[in-house]
Amino acid sequence: HLSVLPVDLPVAMHAATLRASANVRLPDALVIASAMLAGCEAIISNDDEWKRRLAPLFRAFHWLYLADYL
Repeated sequence: HLSVLPVDLPVAMHAATLRASANVRLPDALVIASAMLAGCEAIISNDDEWKRRLAPLFRAFHWLYLADYL
């Protein structure tokens, strides 16, 4: 199921670490950090950059691209 997750201090700190270590833009880092800390198995997106750039960096997730299913 889908959930909206809060951006609290632990998420913000983890996002800052991802931003610094993997050169990820802040909005993307917030999504990935939230997913990591919440124990998510998949990330759903329709952003081509995520498919090319982020999925190889964060292999812990199953990446779902909406365009692949249309």
